[in-house]
Amino acid sequence: MSRRRQAVKRPLVEDSKFHSTLVSRLVSTVMDRGKKSLAQRIVYSAFDQIAEKNPNANPLEILQRAVDNVRPRLEVKARRVGGATYQVPLEVPGDRQLSLAMRWLVDLADARKGIAGQ
Repeated sequence: MSRRRQAVKRPLVEDSKFHSTLVSRLVSTVMDRGKKSLAQRIVYSAFDQIAEKNPNANPLEILQRAVDNVRPRLEVKARRVGGATYQVPLEVPGDRQLSLAMRWLVDLADARKGIAGQ
C-alpha cells in the first residue's frame, strides 16, 4: 500500500442524452485515446440498436441488468503465511465491482468474432 495520501474521488458527471452516470461510465470505458465523441457515438448507436430490436424495452434497464449479472461479488487475494501462499476470498468493494463489470463487458464485446473493431 502507498503511504501517500488517498486520492480524492471526483463526482461522476451524467451523460447529456440519458442523464445517467452508468452510461457516462460506459462511455469512459469504451473511450480509446481520448476520443470521447467517438465513444459516445458507439454507445448511443448501440442503445439505438437495442431500442430497435426491443421497442418496449428500455436500453438503460438492459444495461443495468447486464452490469448486475457480470458484477463480481468475491475475489481471491494471495496471502503469504510462513512459507505457504493461500488464496483468501475477499468481498469486492462496490466501485471496483462496477469498474470490473464495465471492463469485462467492453472487452468481451470487442473480442466478438466477425465484428470489426476500432
